[in-house]
Amino acid sequence: MFEKDGVRIAFSLKVKTVNGTLWCKHLPRNSTEVAAVVTRSVSMNCLHDMLGHINETSCRVIAKHLNIHISKGPLTVCDCCAMGKAKQKPLRRNKSHPRATKADERVFIDILPFKTTK
Repeated sequence: MFEKDGVRIAFSLKVKTVNGTLWCKHLPRNSTEVAAVVTRSVSMNCLHDMLGHINETSCRVIAKHLNIHISKGPLTVCDCCAMGKAKQKPLRRNKSHPRATKADERVFIDILPFKTTK
C-alpha cells in the first residue's frame, strides 16, 4: 500500500523473481488514452537515438512492429555509443622516484586550499 497526498495505491500483483518479490499494480487504460499508430518515415540514426541506442537489428524489428518506415541509409557510427564503448588506456607508472621503504618516508600533500561554498 502506498499513499501520498490523499491518493492510495494498492500493489496487489505479486511476482516472484530470483532476487525476491516484486509487487505490481495493474492500471487499466481508457480507450481515449491509447494513441493511434501513424505510419511515418524516420532515419535509422534518429530511430537508434529514440530507442536508447540499441543495435540496428533490434531497431528494425521494433520499427516493423510499430509500423515505422525507416528511410534509406545504414546506421552510421554513433558518437554516444563510441564513447560508451571506449576504454581508457592504462596509465604509465613513473619509475623515476624510489618507493618508500618505511612509514612517513615519502608523503604527498595537496597544496591548494579548500574552497567553501555559500
